[in-house]
Amino acid sequence: MKLFAKVLVFIGIVSVLIGLIPVFFIYPNEDWDSFLEFVNYMMLEADERLLWQVGAVIWVLGIWRLRKERKKGRIFY
Repeated sequence: MKLFAKVLVFIGIVSVLIGLIPVFFIYPNEDWDSFLEFVNYMMLEADERLLWQVGAVIWVLGIWRLRKERKKGRIFY
């Protein structure tokens, strides 16, 4: 199960990075009225939002599983 947790962390990191590439390289070149409008678009309207948001959830799940596996291996808590 430790390998599964590491795979989850890896998939989550890759997914977040792939999803955030347009945020840092494509969207800033567009004309935005304010930073808040940019953040609103990035969080709620962008096509890639699903990829990086699900990736973040998978990443957190993988970290949680890794910590749980490490705690299971201890003799004293």
